Amino acid sequence: MALGASRREVVRSVIGSGLRITAAGLVLGLALAVGATTLLASLLPGARVLEPFALVGSTAALLLVAGIASWVPARGAVHVDPIQIIRDA
Repeated sequence: MALGASRREVVRSVIGSGLRITAAGLVLGLALAVGATTLLASLLPGARVLEPFALVGSTAALLLVAGIASWVPARGAVHVDPIQIIRDA
């Protein structure tokens, strides 16, 4: 904000960074989960290979938690006086 960013831009940047990291982890995690369930299904006859409700539910829950976890520091960042931060640095 000391360099001209608006409060909205700071919040968007902090939350965007957190959600990008989360999205990368979710893509990797979902790929590994699908691979693991396929492997387990080959070892356990009669087991369901994919449970879409579990995958969608856990993905949504993780995105919600990541969004809140990114929003809290973003909210704190916009309430700090930029001049004070520059003086302290």
